[in-house]
Amino acid sequence: MLSHVYSKSYIRSSIALQELSRVLIVERLLPVPQRAAKSAEPFDAYSLNQALGADFMTSYLSGVGNSTEFICNVKVRKETMQNFQTKTRGFLGKEEASRELDVPILSLCESVGMSS
Repeated sequence: MLSHVYSKSYIRSSIALQELSRVLIVERLLPVPQRAAKSAEPFDAYSLNQALGADFMTSYLSGVGNSTEFICNVKVRKETMQNFQTKTRGFLGKEEASRELDVPILSLCESVGMSS
């Protein structure tokens, strides 16, 4: 029932998805390397790519206004990725990391519920 929304033809024809992509890429992503180039500060392209993936998925599922903003918020991105690694790799503190990851996910679910 849901597979059609993941099909190539749907994705290419969806005006909403095109707008979502424009916001994430043009407004959020592209300014990051542009600022880095002007200031000569390095940036973590791998982490930025992970952020784009997470922001895109949460925007697609819950709308841009309810999505994560890992592209723009480096501190939250780093904390979340560290917690994710701790949890998935079974490092010491994985229970705490799991609880820390639950907070933004539950908040995201609540915000989607309120906006629908």
